Amino acid sequence: MVTISNYQAAEIYHTSHHDAHRDACFVVGYCDCLVHTEPASGILHTVRSGFQTVTGTMQSAGSWISFPFKVIGNALDQTQGASDEQLTKLQAENEELRATVIQLEEYRQENKRLSSLLQTF
Repeated sequence: MVTISNYQAAEIYHTSHHDAHRDACFVVGYCDCLVHTEPASGILHTVRSGFQTVTGTMQSAGSWISFPFKVIGNALDQTQGASDEQLTKLQAENEELRATVIQLEEYRQENKRLSSLLQTF
């Protein structure tokens, strides 16, 4: 039985992985050269055009699908992004509004009391 150490296994993986990257780069470079030297009506241009059509359609569909999530995300960013100054200002405004509500309730009760007094006469 043949055993190899973890180091040897990692070296084998790295070497084969490096070779795969080198081979992929070579293929992409070769195809790029072919596309630039091939006439516009060639097979690579046709395949490239078809691929761009399909991926462009997918990109458009993805944009439409993701649009509501972008809107929700933007809304959440705006509500959570209040600065300390804005928060202090909003708290002060909230206190003023609460005081106004209390005052209006007192006026309403006073109006009700005065209206009942007028009805007795």
